[in-house]
Amino acid sequence: MGVVIMRWTLKYLSHVYIWPRSPSSSSTGAYLIMSPAFLHLLATALHSIVGLWNKEDVDVLLDVQNFTSQLGVLCFIIFVMQTRQLFVQIVSDLSNFELFGKPPRLEMRRETLDRYVKLFVVILYLAVLAFIAWPLVSIQSCWDSNKQFGRNEPCGLLLPMWLPWDQNMFPWKQMTFVWQAYCCVVSYGSAGITALALLETMEYLLVRIQHLKTLIGDVVEQPDPRKRQKLLAKWVQYHVFIYNIANKMSVSYKMSLAIFALFVGVLFGFIGYTLMAGTSTVNTMALFCGWFLSLFVACVGGQRLIDESLSVAAAIYDSKWYDNDVKFQKNISVILMRAQKPILIDAGPFTNLSLLLILTVLQTAYSYINLLSATSD
Repeated sequence: MGVVIMRWTLKYLSHVYIWPRSPSSSSTGAYLIMSPAFLHLLATALHSIVGLWNKEDVDVLLDVQNFTSQLGVLCFIIFVMQTRQLFVQIVSDLSNFELFGKPPRLEMRRETLDRYVKLFVVILYLAVLAFIAWPLVSIQSCWDSNKQFGRNEPCGLLLPMWLPWDQNMFPWKQMTFVWQAYCCVVSYGSAGITALALLETMEYLLVRIQHLKTLIGDVVEQPDPRKRQKLLAKWVQYHVFIYNIANKMSVSYKMSLAIFALFVGVLFGFIGYTLMAGTSTVNTMALFCGWFLSLFVACVGGQRLIDESLSVAAAIYDSKWYDNDVKFQKNISVILMRAQKPILIDAGPFTNLSLLLILTVLQTAYSYINLLSATSD
């Protein structure tokens, strides 16, 4: 069956080969497109290493922030690519309406999600373009800083990096800027829309859960005992079907979300330390806003999935199941016990995607701030 959901998101991801263009499509294209970003990551790491080796005045903390952010984005994409086939199965299952019918509010939710996706993509790329344009706007302050501190950092580039040529010379400077802009658009743009695709699957799973809750009324109100038992058996199959999709999500997203949670905690630690030290920059604040917004939206999505899955038991209990025969009541009691288990999307081996994860990340960041403060004294 063809994919009938997430068309806008998957259309973009197919351009960068994160979503396969055909059933036999490999992931090689995605890695080729991302390869300049891996070289950019290496050049960012070498900036501080070479600078300290040559006893130059370099802002190591700024380089570590940039390196951590780039590494987190690339690792997130890599782990998504490692489980790409499972993600394809998830989207295919969510597009299958032959067994249990199409949820009545699916079209309305799809239109709403498509509008949000378009808005998100516009905001994402406006933010990326602003990030690219800022070094050109603030080039004068960069020149003044070089004069004040006796540095020779190339001005007008997105990030400081080490390259085996003079980045202040024409055309190397212009070529470096184009390279950095390409890496920024491809890596941050692809990671942002990939994360959006994961959240969209959760939203479509929420639609299925809401559909499941409405069907329990039809089951309970069926006057014929035999038909009622058949409807209940099909309802249970639907419930199992939804949980199977959720389990696939948990397996598929586990490592990518773990990487996300790990790197965002480390990055917030460095950003918090620079804020306390009064050395934060516009680049620092842009990284914080982007990563925190991503963390907040992802955790809200995971929490909504937990709450909605637990509401299935409440919907069953609130129905008039007690007015039916004893056999039916016994079956309902077993189903009630099973429905009290929430749907959890793992974000690593020790936590899951929920609002509690935000607190965990902030606690991790606070630990790194204390560590950096202790080592700097």
